[in-house]
Amino acid sequence: MKQAQLMTQLISKLDTNQMALQAALEEVSLWIRQRGSEDIAGNINGALDTLNQNAEFIAKGIAELTVSLGIETWRSQ
Repeated sequence: MKQAQLMTQLISKLDTNQMALQAALEEVSLWIRQRGSEDIAGNINGALDTLNQNAEFIAKGIAELTVSLGIETWRSQ
């Protein structure tokens, strides 16, 4: 059980990192767009779309792992 909980926490941390990178990329994309580089901003937004598509699957997977393992809290401090 301890290894399973560790795995769930690891995946959770990776998900948190993905969300942080997504937020940073959104800021960079906005900054680039404001300076007139629509093509570059568009490329960044394409990468953001991929992150968004995967985020829902990751969140569902974490939730399912948490429930199936009976872990009450899966976010470590």
